[in-house]
Amino acid sequence: MVKAVLQAIPTYSISVFKMPKKLCSDLEALISRFWWKNNRTDAGIHWKTWELLGSSKDGGGLGFRSMEGFNRAMLAKQGWRLVQRQDSLVAKIFNEKYLKWQFYTAAKLGRSPSLIWRSLWEVKDVVERGLRWRVGNGRKIQIWDQKWLPSPISYCVQSPVQVLVVDARVVDLIDEERKEWKVDLISRVFKKEEADMICAIPISSFGADDRMFWGFSKSGKFTVRSAYHADVQWKIERKGGSSGGNRDAE
Repeated sequence: MVKAVLQAIPTYSISVFKMPKKLCSDLEALISRFWWKNNRTDAGIHWKTWELLGSSKDGGGLGFRSMEGFNRAMLAKQGWRLVQRQDSLVAKIFNEKYLKWQFYTAAKLGRSPSLIWRSLWEVKDVVERGLRWRVGNGRKIQIWDQKWLPSPISYCVQSPVQVLVVDARVVDLIDEERKEWKVDLISRVFKKEEADMICAIPISSFGADDRMFWGFSKSGKFTVRSAYHADVQWKIERKGGSSGGNRDAE
């Protein structure tokens, strides 16, 4: 009941605009005081920090949504749509005005940004942490800058840039006629562990496009819930707090 009433913020507003931190903290303080107080006059004892209250129950929290975190997750949903639906009218408008046909997670804020673009730009780190690539023909994936390895540590190539140029793409590692990896080249460019990992990735025999998927959900589809918990957990870990299993999947 407390969560339903006090966290009923207009969904449209928080999915388009970034809420001021002062407003977020004031709302969270109101919820926290209401939750912990024993009567109308006693403020009560706050046994847990708001960060932990805002984590999932599996992670030791009470499932309260962090206002700022929920706002970021809702905005990240719009950012995810920008990268997934690049042919949409909205994506084309943002591309012309702000992205300049750069990838969303690599875009700059630019001069005199609108409130909407500034809001989306400030949560691109959420999208970047959850974005994964599944190799098809390799033409869209940058070898050293994007997450495409089936490695749960970072999903990124750790081998230093050598032989190939820094902005080389995965297609440069593929023999397009034979539809197989260039094993000799890969063994020269990457450390053995990564080379073996790459050569084990199946290549599309039909030249299918590379596909993006969301790494924090089992289905590979973006969900506000998974983005929210991944972002909250990331912040807790950065602060040195206790970690909990609050991601849907990795």
